[in-house]
Amino acid sequence: MKANKEVILPLSDIEIKGLLDIYDNSSLLNSRNKSIIMLMLDCGLRLGEVVSLQLNDIDFVNHCLVVNGKGSKQRVVPFGSALSKQLLTYFDYRNSVSSASSCVFLTKKNTDITRNTIKMLFARIKKQKSFSRVYPHLLRHTFATNYIYNGGNLEVLRVLMGHSTINITQVYIHLAAQMHLINDHYNSHLDNLAL
Repeated sequence: MKANKEVILPLSDIEIKGLLDIYDNSSLLNSRNKSIIMLMLDCGLRLGEVVSLQLNDIDFVNHCLVVNGKGSKQRVVPFGSALSKQLLTYFDYRNSVSSASSCVFLTKKNTDITRNTIKMLFARIKKQKSFSRVYPHLLRHTFATNYIYNGGNLEVLRVLMGHSTINITQVYIHLAAQMHLINDHYNSHLDNLAL
């Protein structure tokens, strides 16, 4: 008998807003954490891709990133104006501390973040009751599902995600269909029969 795969339930819009409300821009670390979360939600980056992001990988003029993905494959990923604004706010803080690092995200000691930095960030988020199911890759799933849900092309999504084949990306068609069922009014055939 085949074991059931765990169902992936992307974050709802209400959950996304709540997650972003955890961190304001009142300090370098709060601004950094909010930027990391927004980057994962807006661009679908993997944890390791966030860690390795360099200052010269961000193009604010064209609103895109150069992402160094798995297997040393590079891809270009666009980002929206909300993320652009957030990153610029974070850079105001970042530029006020002296650091020779070319890494985008720094620790409170002004050293490059590590995978563990992000894991610890999400461990703190998970301690909050309403976010107990949140983990880094769920933000990537949420990005991809919303992309398809909003009419995005599957092949373009494959490129954005850095997937080598379309097979891996196809799961998001199913997730987007589930999202339609949850978000849109379900029209029951039996209800139409006025039983």
